[in-house]
Amino acid sequence: MNGGYGGVFELVPNNEGWNESVLYSFQSGHDGANPESGVIFDKRGDLLGTTLYGGSWGCRHVDYFGCGTVYRLRPEGDGSWKEIETGFDHGLYGAWPNELVLNNAGIIYGTGLLGGTTCAYAGCGTVFEVTP
Repeated sequence: MNGGYGGVFELVPNNEGWNESVLYSFQSGHDGANPESGVIFDKRGDLLGTTLYGGSWGCRHVDYFGCGTVYRLRPEGDGSWKEIETGFDHGLYGAWPNELVLNNAGIIYGTGLLGGTTCAYAGCGTVFEVTP
């Protein structure tokens, strides 16, 4: 995958095993880096997931990596996927997001490894909500 920051891929079975296709390659910075979770589909067919690094650079103790991202990839007409949304708040709201769940109203819930108001300087973690 381009840049070495990880990516999202698809495996399709064939007669000899599997065909792998890279759907999206992360570029670091605001785009995100090091995908952390598996992906989930929303009702529109977009893929949602998280990256451990990238996004906002305001995290306590992790400024040089970024806070991580919650991203959304949308299929394009030519078979490729485009990142249409990324970002993750930092500080008290959390950092380094993990697995996501999606409810019927399209609200995303997840956990962040760092953040919150207790447990010393970096916090003990958070539970977050992202609304459409």
